[in-house]
Amino acid sequence: MLSIGILGCLVWSHHMFAVGLDVDTRAYFTAATMVIAVPTGIKIFSWLATLYGGSLRLTTPLIFTLGFLALFTIGGLTGVVLANASLDIALHDTYYVVAHFHYVLSMGAVFGLFSGFYYWIPKIVGKTYNEFLGNVHFWILFIGVKQIIQIWTYFFIKFIFLRVGIATFILLSKSITLNEIVNRDLKDIDTNDIDDSTLVKKLNFLTTPKTPNPNKGKNKIIFEKLNNIQAEAKFINIKESRSEIILNIKDKGGVYMFYNLINGNCYIGSSTNLARRFRIHLNSVNSVNLPLPLAINKYGPNNFVFLILQYCDRIEDVCLGLEQHYLDLYKPKYNLLKIAGSSQGFKYSPEIIAKLKIMHIDKLHPRFNTKLSQQQKLLTSVALKNNLVEHNSPNNSILATKFDAIDSNNSKIVMKSESGDIISFPSINATRKHFRVRFSSISINVNQNKPILIKGIKWFVFSVNVK
Repeated sequence: MLSIGILGCLVWSHHMFAVGLDVDTRAYFTAATMVIAVPTGIKIFSWLATLYGGSLRLTTPLIFTLGFLALFTIGGLTGVVLANASLDIALHDTYYVVAHFHYVLSMGAVFGLFSGFYYWIPKIVGKTYNEFLGNVHFWILFIGVKQIIQIWTYFFIKFIFLRVGIATFILLSKSITLNEIVNRDLKDIDTNDIDDSTLVKKLNFLTTPKTPNPNKGKNKIIFEKLNNIQAEAKFINIKESRSEIILNIKDKGGVYMFYNLINGNCYIGSSTNLARRFRIHLNSVNSVNLPLPLAINKYGPNNFVFLILQYCDRIEDVCLGLEQHYLDLYKPKYNLLKIAGSSQGFKYSPEIIAKLKIMHIDKLHPRFNTKLSQQQKLLTSVALKNNLVEHNSPNNSILATKFDAIDSNNSKIVMKSESGDIISFPSINATRKHFRVRFSSISINVNQNKPILIKGIKWFVFSVNVK
């Protein structure tokens, strides 16, 4: 029990795996949580050995003790699974975690408390309880736990066995190389088109959830939004209207829209061959990890409306020009980019990536550019000065005067040592990186004529304007 108590104080962060801990911290708490299972297992076997060597009478305290052992053991075994940080994140916010928590605390601890209560209360008050009612109490409580057992069993079968089994079958049936995964791409070309029978099989494989009522609450607003969209043709339920859609758009070019009846989101695209593009979109469901295919798989094809916004000549530039107009008008949620022809709904082309780099040349973009422009630096400086002035405090007042004296466009930082050495830097950040100190250590002491001690050497900090 002492080792369980000590280790219990060292595993607290296994309740926080999903908050974004670094890898080393997660590795430690995973190991520590698994280690605590050793003394806990020893205690379980010790209790069982005590029971095995005794002469048992199935009184109310003992049956509550046996119930405690059963439920606490199940809770502990599920806890060993959740000790792994990766599995804990995958199972976060699921009934598996709920069941584990309640087995250990609500079920295990409560049964132990009732066992002690029934054993000691006659000795404390001098009166005995009714043994029959005590047994009734136990069995009602124990059978009530069956609901949690059902939830845990259902989740384990549906989530663990089903998904892991499918993934194992796929991996064993066909070897997939890294290059195949990286290069997997669907393009709007004749060789990627599918025949009608394949499309029917694909649609029949997809689920068909309940269609929303157009006369109730939020659904009414979504349907009104659909009615306000000007289109040359609208096809409700693309699963049932498949033949009619293909017949109407065969050998035609234009701009189309997929509209979600559940949340009102949409996707807009254009093609010189609408029928081929329509079939390729539906064939990409369950094979392409992009917004539109994922949405069709999630909500079902019966909850999507296919609209022909405008027919046009089968000329690519004409289609792209009209597509850009409708992209700017409706701002669809399922489009990766609001640029006509950027992805064909599948993947960025090298030409579009080059355009994006040009578009974001002066912006702080995680993929295409990470350098701050001079204008952004100036705006940041002004925002910091205003914030420091508004939030009045001794340190902020000092910093505010420093920002007035330090401007990223026309000043630099000069460090002068007590021995007369002088080093200049273009900014405070560059200074603190060179000396490996905090930003505030430099900024607070600018033009203060107070030395700061860095690695045993006193330095004075000055701001010098550069004309």
